Amino acid sequence: MKRLVCIVFILQWLLTGLWADDPGRVQPAQDLVWKSGFVHLGAALWAGGGAGIANPDNPEALLYNPAWRTEAKNLLIGGGLRRLGATLGYATDTLGINNQIVFPNYLLGVSRYGSWMFQAGYREFYNTRLHMDIPVSYNDPQLSREVVSHYDDNSVYEFFIGANKAVKKHLSIGAQTGLVYQYISSKTDDKVDASGDGYGYAFTLGIDYQPVEQAGLALTYRYVAPIDHEFTFSRPVYVNNKMVTRTMRFPWLLDGSLYFVPVKWLRINLKMEYQEWKKVMSKLDNCLQLALGLNFYEGKRLSARTGYFTMGRYLNGGKNFEDVAFLTAGIDYRIHPNLVLTFSALTSHFFAGKDMAGQDQLDQTEILLGIRLTLPRKH
Repeated sequence: MKRLVCIVFILQWLLTGLWADDPGRVQPAQDLVWKSGFVHLGAALWAGGGAGIANPDNPEALLYNPAWRTEAKNLLIGGGLRRLGATLGYATDTLGINNQIVFPNYLLGVSRYGSWMFQAGYREFYNTRLHMDIPVSYNDPQLSREVVSHYDDNSVYEFFIGANKAVKKHLSIGAQTGLVYQYISSKTDDKVDASGDGYGYAFTLGIDYQPVEQAGLALTYRYVAPIDHEFTFSRPVYVNNKMVTRTMRFPWLLDGSLYFVPVKWLRINLKMEYQEWKKVMSKLDNCLQLALGLNFYEGKRLSARTGYFTMGRYLNGGKNFEDVAFLTAGIDYRIHPNLVLTFSALTSHFFAGKDMAGQDQLDQTEILLGIRLTLPRKH
C-alpha cells in the first residue's frame, strides 16, 4: 500500500502542478486541461457559435456584454449543460474524462429603471473533472492487479452585479463586477487527498451600439484576477509541507462583434476575440478566435440557430493554424410570448499536442438547456 500511496500522490502532484505559482514549473501535460474547462454560458447564444453579443434579440448576450439593453421591465435567464464524450490520453496511459452535468451554471436577473438597467447573477465559468483508474501491480506477476479511482475536481464560480446606461438613443455602456470563488479537490477511492479554495474578483466592460434596427456592434473586455488558494494535503505525502499556496490564472479577453439583418428572416452575427494566454503561462501563446452565427426566424413557436467558432490562431511563436470549425446548433421554443426554452449542442476540441509530440486533441460535445422569462413594461 505504501507503493500505491506514493504513485497516487506523485500523479496528483503532477496534475495539480497546473496551479503552481511559477508558470515555468508547470508540466507540459497540463496544457491538456486549460481550455477544456471553460463552461459555455447561454444555450441560445452558443447555438449561434457564441457570436451574438451584439444581437438585440438575444438577452443571453448579457452574460458576455453588460451593455446589452432590453425594453422589458424585468428579465430572468438561466440554464446549464451536460458535457459528453470528453476523453483524452496522457503520457502516463491514464484516462481523463469530463462527462458532467453542470446545472444550473448561470442565473441572471435584470431590472430596468428608465435609462438604467441593473443586473445581478451567478455563473460557473470554469469546471473540470479528471478521472483516473490507476492500476497497481506488484513484483510478483501472479498477484492480481489492484485498481484505484482518482478524481481531481476544479470549479470556479462568480457572483456578480452590473449596470448599463443609455448615453444616447442608440448607444449604451455597461459594466459587471463580481466575487470569484474557486474550489479544488483531489480524491482517491472516495477519500480526500487534498483540497483548497480561494477568492478573487472579475470585471467586464461593454459598449453596445445599434444605429438602426438592422445592424449593430458591440465591444467587450473581460478580466479575471489571479486566484491564490491554499492547497492542503489530508494524507501523508512525499513532500515535507502539508500546505502549499497556489495561483490560478485566466486570460483576459477582448471581443468585437457585428450584427446585421440582410433579409427579414435571417440574423447574422460575427465575432472576433483576442485571448491573452501568454500572461497565464509562459509556454502558451495568445490566440485570435473567430465566430459566426446564423439565426433563423420562421415561425411563431420555433426558431433555429446554427454557427461555428474556431480554436484560434496562435499569435506568437509561429504556431500552425488551428482554425478548425467547431459546429453549433439549437432551437428556441416559445411556450408563451414571454417564455422561451432553448435546446442546443456544440462540438469543440482543444490543443493537446502543443508541447508533447504524439498527443491527440481533446474532443467533446455539450448539450445545453436555457430558459428566458421576460416581464414586459406596463404601459
